[in-house]
Amino acid sequence: MRNTTVRLYWLDIIRGIASLSVVLWHWQHFFYDATLSTISMAEIDKSQYPLYSVLWPFYEQGSRAVELFFTLSGFIFFWLYGARITNRQVGFRNYMALRVSRLYPLHLLTLAVVIAGQVYIHYLRGWYFVYDDYSAGAFLANLTLTHRWFSSSYTFNGPVWSVSIELLLYIIFFAFCFIRFKNWWQAAAFIAIGWGLRNTRFDSVGQGMMSFFAGGIASYLFAWLMHHADRQKRLLFSLALPVTIGVALALTYGANVSMPAYFYELLLFPLGITTIAVLEATVGPGPGRHFVFIGNISYSSYLWHFPLQLAFVIGAQFMALDRSIFTYPLMLAFFYIVLILVSLASYYGFEMPVQNYLRKKWIPAKPPRPAAVLT
Repeated sequence: MRNTTVRLYWLDIIRGIASLSVVLWHWQHFFYDATLSTISMAEIDKSQYPLYSVLWPFYEQGSRAVELFFTLSGFIFFWLYGARITNRQVGFRNYMALRVSRLYPLHLLTLAVVIAGQVYIHYLRGWYFVYDDYSAGAFLANLTLTHRWFSSSYTFNGPVWSVSIELLLYIIFFAFCFIRFKNWWQAAAFIAIGWGLRNTRFDSVGQGMMSFFAGGIASYLFAWLMHHADRQKRLLFSLALPVTIGVALALTYGANVSMPAYFYELLLFPLGITTIAVLEATVGPGPGRHFVFIGNISYSSYLWHFPLQLAFVIGAQFMALDRSIFTYPLMLAFFYIVLILVSLASYYGFEMPVQNYLRKKWIPAKPPRPAAVLT
């Protein structure tokens, strides 16, 4: 996989938008009468959610943002690391140091916040908010970010299940590149393995593998187009593909037929990401570089939104407010404002300083090249 020097700002922005859209999918948390293990989501009337007539695709299908995360990760990792790992320019130790320093500090912080919040809300109400497995085994699995590798349960900061799968995918990807697999059909074989794991106890792993390696194939397609197609052909591709997919979606919705999950995982998301990447690499990011902060806080907003929901529920309890408060558009806007502010503070004030500190500790600096000796 050949890397380019172009930064793809719009992929960062899409990742941020996907993270924020998960909040709308999880808005249902505010309407639970019990924990996830004892409630049927079919019992919840989603039409009462704020601005439902406009935001219904996110309320109804927002969980698909997780597949989009995995696909984006696959594209970016194949693009940035594929050749470097294959050529032994990046070793496993440094590679994992980069990943752990990015994922773990905020994960551990939000894990502690969720534990404190759940203990308090259990004291107030007699039951936990949404997730109810707080056993020692679940805690140790969460602590190591391995809790979703062998289980399908949601525990502690529930949305972090996808981060657990991401960590496993990073390891699988390194092995893929280290043994010098570097062709699209080899990535397709891993998609097939993921497919085989679906609807088993390893369903989450299969889901992640399918999307991640579909993103990898999209990265190969992007590299091929950038290397072999001229500017006009790339622009034509960038215009023709979304029109074709848009027509397919319009016909499907017009016929009132649901698209299967694999349509999103193996077609819409990989090809959509490729289209955006090709377009930006061809004509430039435009205003995208001014909104990249949305992508910067994607991990922050994803990990903080459930702890913040906990805080809002506790606040509503103290003020004796009915759950109907969460049907108001102003409450939705207020939640997003607080979430974005918390995420910005977390990213710039906590995550980046801790990440930089850990990387300096864990990754040895390269020795300077000796000066040339004139003879």
